[in-house]
Amino acid sequence: MATTITTPLTATEQAALTAATATITAGLTTFVGVGLALAEIRDRRLYRDDHSTFAAYCRDQWDLDKPHAHRLISAAAVVAAVPIGTIQPANESQARPLTKLATPEDQAEAWATVIETAPKNQTGEPLITGHLVATVVADMTSTKAAEGSAEITEEIPTATDGAADVDEQDQATVHDYLGQPVPDHVALAFHEEYKLDDIVGAIELTAKNITDLMNSPAGAHFDEKTATAALADLRRLVATARPFALCPRCEGATRTCGLCYRSGQVTESISLATAIHLAPTTEGQA
Repeated sequence: MATTITTPLTATEQAALTAATATITAGLTTFVGVGLALAEIRDRRLYRDDHSTFAAYCRDQWDLDKPHAHRLISAAAVVAAVPIGTIQPANESQARPLTKLATPEDQAEAWATVIETAPKNQTGEPLITGHLVATVVADMTSTKAAEGSAEITEEIPTATDGAADVDEQDQATVHDYLGQPVPDHVALAFHEEYKLDDIVGAIELTAKNITDLMNSPAGAHFDEKTATAALADLRRLVATARPFALCPRCEGATRTCGLCYRSGQVTESISLATAIHLAPTTEGQA
């Protein structure tokens, strides 16, 4: 398919794209830098010389699906904007639960609770996980809802590059990545995506440890190529397991559905394959 090119990048925009690309390439050391760089590329449409959509750019340039790119952007925005102190989230899975709180004050309060309640190591540093942050956020939103003062938002990814508009009465409803509301028993899968993100964080830490090892005499006999390939396979395994959409076959009824393994939700690849299979064919086509 031919790419539609609109207004070419100016020299200033090209310089911004080069700088943002360098940030993403190097950091993959810090999710905050990566998320902010992706946000600049998306918001200024710096991808438009070679790609017609931000989703295509993320896929082709970085092997990122669009939902994960937006998760990185949202999590980075929280860390960049919220006064959360000297101890900051170490990865996207720790920051993302905070995005479900509507105000910077609530986000800062939740993070302070995480720091206070996290178990400590021998030097007194908090041992923080995405699970802990998600639990604190859930407790906080439940308490505020009971008090009648909660202000909670739920990000709704859509098929467009722009931000989704959400009606006030729909804010507490969990949506899948196609923008469809999902039943409460299916919503749990989307709430617990952090468990996949915790694995991603562990993979990236392992990759860094491998790099450190290879720069050490202790790594002289370590098979870096095999280890790197195994991590790549594990990344793909996590990516292909991520909840994406309400099951198109049982629509969350789940009782005997083999497509979603009675979970009520399917991955992106299953959703796409099902959509292609069910799409009507035009007359005369095979």
